[in-house]
Amino acid sequence: MGQPTAESLEQTYAEADYELVCFGHHHIVHHFVSTARTYFNPGSLGCYHLPKARYGIVTVNENGISARIIEVPYNNERFLHSYHKLEVPEREFILRIFHGGQL
Repeated sequence: MGQPTAESLEQTYAEADYELVCFGHHHIVHHFVSTARTYFNPGSLGCYHLPKARYGIVTVNENGISARIIEVPYNNERFLHSYHKLEVPEREFILRIFHGGQL
């Protein structure tokens, strides 16, 4: 499917009777609202270019469906340095791609 878009998701779920579609295993945040439904991927909790943990909250009530992203700052220096300490293979690539080269 490639990079999700509102249009591609609408095509995929055209016959579905869902008002909310949550998906993941993609580190980028996606939040699309169409006339038919809400599509939400809160992204990755730990793979981010900033020292923040991101997560999503979905609220479903009589007013409809809403989704939002929360970002909580945290100190990730020990974790990032552990790639070097543990001699993780391809650590420079992993740090650059998944953590924005924060070190």
